[in-house]
Order: sequence, then C-alpha cells, then structure tokens
Amino acid sequence: MIIQLSSQRVINQTSLQLLMNNRHRIGLTSPPLVGIEKNPGPKAKGRKKLARDKPRNQRREAKKKTKAEDRGQFLMGFLSGMGIKKIARITGWCPKTVREWKKRHAETGELQRKPGSGRPKIFTDREESTLYVRAVRNRGMTAAQLADEMKNKEGMRKVSIWTIRRTLRRRGLYGRIARRKPHLSFLNQLKRLRWAHAHKNWTKDDWKQVVFSDESSILLWWNHRRYVRRFSKEDLHPACMIPTVKKGGGRVCFWGAFSIAGVSPLRRIKGIMNTEVYEDILENSFVPFLHQCGPPQVAPDAQDLETTPLKDRFRFSDKKRTFKRDRWIFQQDNDPKHTSKRIKSVIEQMKEDESIKLHVLDWPSQSPDLNPIENMWSHVKSKVSKRVRKQTSLDDQFKALEEEWKGISPDYITKVIESMPKRCKKVIEARGRQIDY
Repeated sequence: MIIQLSSQRVINQTSLQLLMNNRHRIGLTSPPLVGIEKNPGPKAKGRKKLARDKPRNQRREAKKKTKAEDRGQFLMGFLSGMGIKKIARITGWCPKTVREWKKRHAETGELQRKPGSGRPKIFTDREESTLYVRAVRNRGMTAAQLADEMKNKEGMRKVSIWTIRRTLRRRGLYGRIARRKPHLSFLNQLKRLRWAHAHKNWTKDDWKQVVFSDESSILLWWNHRRYVRRFSKEDLHPACMIPTVKKGGGRVCFWGAFSIAGVSPLRRIKGIMNTEVYEDILENSFVPFLHQCGPPQVAPDAQDLETTPLKDRFRFSDKKRTFKRDRWIFQQDNDPKHTSKRIKSVIEQMKEDESIKLHVLDWPSQSPDLNPIENMWSHVKSKVSKRVRKQTSLDDQFKALEEEWKGISPDYITKVIESMPKRCKKVIEARGRQIDY
C-alpha cells in the first residue's frame, strides 16, 4: 500500500509505522503527521512517584533484599552478555538494582552482599530454637519470664522482652487471651466421643425434632468488654468508663427452650432452682409450649434412625437411641435436679401422654459447646448489653431479656439447629475434647 503525503514524499506502510513509533514529543506539544494522526495534545507533566507516595505495604516490597537465586540469575545474565533491561525484565527486578549488582561484580568479581552496618542479632539460630521450644512447652510463660530465664543462662546477655516477643512472633507464636472452657476428664471425653459417633448420621431434619432447653443467668451490671473513643487523659471521663457495682448489682436467673417451631416463654427463676421449681417449669411452661408447637414437621424423605444400619446404630450406644418420627425429642443437661427420681417420674408420665409425644435425648456431661441454646443465650445477652438505655432494676433486666428472646428470628433458630451435624463431626475430629462453639 502506498500513501501520498503533503510533502510529496512517497513511503510504504512499514516505514510509516516505524516513523510513528519512533516519534518523540518536543516541549509541551508535538505536531501531528498531516493526514495520518490527530493532534495528541499537550504532553502530560508530573513528577515521578516517590516512595512516600506509595502505600506502606508497597514500600516494604520495594525494599526487599535479593536472594541467592536472584543473584544467580544476574550472574548468568552478565556472563551471557545480556543487557541490563533484559535481565531486569526476566528476573522482575528494576534496572537500577541489576546495574548496581553488575557494577559490584565488575569491581569484586563476585555477587555477595556487603556486611550489614546495623546491630548484630542477639540470638543465634540455636538459641532462637531453644526459646521457641521453651515457649511451646510452657504456653503460660510470659515474655518477661522467658527473658529472665534466658538471662540466667550461663554466657547469655540480658535480653529485652520486646526481643523475645519479636522472635516468637516471627515464628508464628503470638500472645493471646486463653479461652474459658469446662474441664473435661478422660471419662467425659470418652462419653462425648461415643455420643458424637452415635449421632453422626443424624440429618438436619432429625435435629429439627429436638427441643433444646437450659437455664442461664445475667448480672444487672454485666461487665462485658466495651470499646470507646476518647482523647488523651480521658480514661476517667464518665462516658469512657464501665461502672461496676459490688456483686454485679444482683443476678437474674431464667429458663428457656426452643425448637424449629419457635421459642418458649422465658421463665424467671427467683431464689434457688431445685427439683420442685424445675417440676413446676416442666408442667406449667414446657408442656404448654409443646402443645403450642404441635407435632414435629419433618420431611417424609428424611432418614429414620430405625432404618440405619446396625453397625452405625448400635456401635457406640444402646437400643434406647431409637425414636418415632412423630415425637419431639427433649434435650436437657445432666444437672442433678434434672436427673432426680422425681423429675424422671414426671418425664415418664409425659412420655405416656399421647398428646405430648415426647422422647428424651441422652446427653454427655460437661458439654455446653454441643447445646445450641448457649448460642441463643449469648445472642440475647449481647442484644441487651447494646441497648442505649441501661436497665436499673432486675425486673427491667428480665423484661429486656424477654423482649430480645421473643425477637429472635426464625432464620437464626434454623441456623443454630442445622449446626449440630458439624458439631458432632468436630467432636470426633477432636477425639472428645472441647470444640470452638
């Protein structure tokens, strides 16, 4: 293809493309090629981005040190006669870094980093490993205790606690607040493991037949963790403090139950909860709640426990584990007042009542992490603590609890019930120990 220019020169298309690629603007503007391109406009001016203009993570990335593999690639490029820009493009480093290493190779004949001018490391690799092993074996030792122990070692200089912390953090060992969990004996761990194996084949529809119940309590002045925004020296400002009262200002105890059909009325417990009080709760609060729920609505294609294989059905449990599909399954913990003879006789009468249709679920000891009602209590207490108006009496506190309890959404109830198969799986993986629920 031949193109006629205004200067009466004739060039081919290849020469024209080279001409357009090699043009450089002079000054603020550059005249266009007549009949070929439009005016590109003024040249964009601006200073080069400095290191302080970049985000912090990019600054640290820009200051990283070359490794032995990178220097080996530089050396291969130098010996093969490759240009600096080509080596930089292949290795991913900037041309300035490659140029500096080439200059050092020309002066010294090798590619070795200069000895650092900073303070040398206090710990040798052996001492650092010893510190890490000591911290792992005794998780309760503080940085100050580890520093004193290292200082008392023969030939070891004084070590700062910040050096200890940085060394352990570099190894991935951080200081954290220990979680509170009930103590589990070996026998209780074994019972939890057997219980999880016995219920591992239960589907979500099976767990939707269960009515979960438990008691709980809350202080009037509940000292929960709270964050505030304050200026310097405002730590004693009334709006930036959490007021405390001796013995929490009183305690509100209550009982509740829930199922896939909804929540039961919240029953307040005044005084000590004994067998008589729990019997009154079952007869006047729990039984009306079951009548209100009606028969459990379970999908017809759900797996019935009576149809499970014998190897899964009786491997870790007994024949009491079978139940009928049209009955609610009542869950309660192993508190002495729940397992007394008087309560057992009441529950037996409830089982024989055809209008109730109840079955009792066996439950392992010291297992609040398996009961989803604990998540319900935590959810309700969190809602109460976030209220703007502070409760001033135990009656106001219970009224607030009752409002938040009734306001729990059905989606949240379904979510905590459907987490039961996952809880059983985690107990099996933990060999009966505590799980993160």
